[in-house]
Amino acid sequence: MLAFVGIPVYLFVMCICTGEVFLKLFGKGEGKNAGKNIIAGYVICAGLFHIISTPFMYYELSFSPLVYICIAYSVVIIAAYIILKIKEEKTLFERVRLPEKNAIQKDKVWLGLSIVFIIAFQIFYVVYYQHTDIDDSYYLAQINTIIHTNKISAIDPASGIAELNFNPQYKMVSYEVLMSFIVRLFHVNTAFFMHTILPVFLIPVHYIVIYQIGKFISQRYAYHFVLLYSVFNLFSAYSGYSQGAFLLYRIWQGKSGVINIIVPILILTFLYICDKKDITVTDIIFTGMVLVAGLHATAVGIYLVPVAYFTLVAGNFLIYRNIKNTCKLVVPVGIVMPFVLLKAYILFTSSLSSRASVVENVTDGSEALNFITEFVEKYMAGYSMIILLYGIAVLYLLIYGNKKIKAVVVMPSIVLMITFVNPFLINFIAQHVTGTPVYWRLYWLLEIPLVIVTMFVVMMQEEYDRHGKVFAGIGVVIIAISGSFILNGTGFEYRSNKYKLDSHAVQIADSVNADIQNQSARLLLPLDWSYGVREYCGNIELLINRYTDGTFQSSGKGDELEELYDELVNPLYVEKEWNSADLYTGLKKYDVDYVVIFQDALVNNQISDSLKKIFSNEEYGVYQVK
Repeated sequence: MLAFVGIPVYLFVMCICTGEVFLKLFGKGEGKNAGKNIIAGYVICAGLFHIISTPFMYYELSFSPLVYICIAYSVVIIAAYIILKIKEEKTLFERVRLPEKNAIQKDKVWLGLSIVFIIAFQIFYVVYYQHTDIDDSYYLAQINTIIHTNKISAIDPASGIAELNFNPQYKMVSYEVLMSFIVRLFHVNTAFFMHTILPVFLIPVHYIVIYQIGKFISQRYAYHFVLLYSVFNLFSAYSGYSQGAFLLYRIWQGKSGVINIIVPILILTFLYICDKKDITVTDIIFTGMVLVAGLHATAVGIYLVPVAYFTLVAGNFLIYRNIKNTCKLVVPVGIVMPFVLLKAYILFTSSLSSRASVVENVTDGSEALNFITEFVEKYMAGYSMIILLYGIAVLYLLIYGNKKIKAVVVMPSIVLMITFVNPFLINFIAQHVTGTPVYWRLYWLLEIPLVIVTMFVVMMQEEYDRHGKVFAGIGVVIIAISGSFILNGTGFEYRSNKYKLDSHAVQIADSVNADIQNQSARLLLPLDWSYGVREYCGNIELLINRYTDGTFQSSGKGDELEELYDELVNPLYVEKEWNSADLYTGLKKYDVDYVVIFQDALVNNQISDSLKKIFSNEEYGVYQVK
């Protein structure tokens, strides 16, 4: 319970302190708005951490010095915040005057209550229930690997086996490193932290950003904007690939943070600067830090964030035609470029087998992609109402939107459709920019929720100004019937344990750890049960996991992989037939310390006396290999 409350409080405090110090020192006295402080602090903390951790990741250094640096930063930034408050001759905790009753707009009361209820419901459901995602078997495993080995990016996290290479695609991504610091600082289980605690911080941050965007779209209808956006998220189950689905299914993953927090902050930044006659140095630095924060969060940030930035710069130029500001907006690219070049260098100088594996995984099948399959059938899952609504919104905002909305909301989408999501360029872009498996993520940058919600708000403002409440209700109904409720058939279920992991994985890991007293061991178990083990703890190595094939191939151990399947995996878990002597020999050959065997397989098979049972139930047994 202490960690559940303490970690979100710590994260909010760090964001507020960092944001206010940055805005006070470099933002010409700004910093009195808590929402702005949190957003600025989030960006600066993420960007600074990525910069500081880059040499640690590149040289695969010890994790401990980075922990001490982060602790020192926490102390210094809180002290700086307190000093600034003292200099202002204010109390540490500012008193906030409540407005007079006659100054409170009645519509804001019901809107505010509705928004709070919807967001609280979303947080409750994400925290209380579970929605498993096997991608976590790599991301959370990175955190546990760092904590267990005290090394960064040194070994393959999905297996924990030192002889297997770390995938170069995931090099120089510092998000999991930062999460490792928090887990170590608060001594909390990684899976519990990521699945249950972190959403309590990240979901509110998402809506804080959305509210700030709403104020730029329409100061009067900012609450309406947030309400409609929160409803859109709630009815985003039209596709498991949508932004809302990623928000409520897997907000703890870095890629979800990019599309639901970083890119919206980038949009917010452009809403702030697009009307300015002269972009300041502070604007340039902050924009550059947003780009760095995008690289910090996820491997796909290396193309998602630059593409988003390109479309925003192009949209801004097409509407405002301000050559001077456009040239200044090129400068942030220089801030992020060293990190992009370093990542490219790592990819191109990795071992031949690793590079070949990456290229094959990224480009294979690009020639078969087509727009209908990728966008309509895959990304939108055939929900034509959303597509139609989006098309209407783009046309409406082109006609009735102000310059700011056209420059930041509409034109970037049009630029994206002409360039990176052009149906005629899909094969080229997939092969040379994004990679085939993740090309669809470019559709996030169409900002479908933002465009549709902005249309409704502009309609309220331009044509239905006296009936905003009624039109907000109409917007809610249209969004609801166009999409699908997020909890319908999406895999949400009551959590099987507080870690929100497969109960087999937790039970097996607990039995092994009880036997080895939390020392290191190598485990062989069925693939379907392997996903949660390395999410749960970092001391148990796995021969078989979701990424086994690619990891062995990229490490130049393809022949060993084939032998592993022939000698152990297939006999134990597929054919369920083996020779006990051969089985024991194979287990020793691959240094297996513990093995899971199905109970029904023992009906027709024998096991060596050198296998000692440490746990069993009706379904399986866990055996120590002596």
